[in-house]
Amino acid sequence: VIKSWNDCIGKNFICFLLYETISYNKVCTVLSSAKHISSPLTIGFFSPRILLPNDLEDEQEINMLYKHEQCHIKQHDALFRFFCLLVLCLHWYNPFAWILLFSYPFISECACDQNVIMYFSNDKKKQYSSLLINYAAAGDPLPWVWKNAFSSGGKKLKMRLKYIMKRKNRTVTNTLVLIAFTVITFASNCMTVIAYSPLEKTNSIPDPDYKI
Repeated sequence: VIKSWNDCIGKNFICFLLYETISYNKVCTVLSSAKHISSPLTIGFFSPRILLPNDLEDEQEINMLYKHEQCHIKQHDALFRFFCLLVLCLHWYNPFAWILLFSYPFISECACDQNVIMYFSNDKKKQYSSLLINYAAAGDPLPWVWKNAFSSGGKKLKMRLKYIMKRKNRTVTNTLVLIAFTVITFASNCMTVIAYSPLEKTNSIPDPDYKI
């Protein structure tokens, strides 16, 4: 019963993966020819495109948004989100798989933010932060797995603003903590292998008339 239940859940997750991927491709096709969007977006897996609202006039703001979205392309965030969803489908019972799926979009957005503000003064950081606030209420037509966190709000927006205004250089301690977390995450994915006991070795030849 447990095995059939696990197989049923696994198939449902695979169907969910296919549905989200097909929906994402359809939305990308529609947005490619859209005349106006409410929030900056990066769409596409292998040939990504950067879409910016038409009402932007400030060149500095356009450069900030373009650099942010260009960072998504360099990091291949669309493909990594797909792999995160695939890991969840294969390891739906592993809590680290759920954490990975819901944490990666926010972490990738923070990484792009840091790439943009790397050499910014406090005034430019405030200008970039105001862009985040202005697009916080903007709608996002992408499926929920592929949501662009640039227009996010609530606690995530507050955390991003905090990281932007209180950016610190990476220390040795932070690097060690990051490495330790990565090792723990990969080790937790071995739970499926550890859960099964190894088969016993035998030299006996089975009876050909024996029915399994």
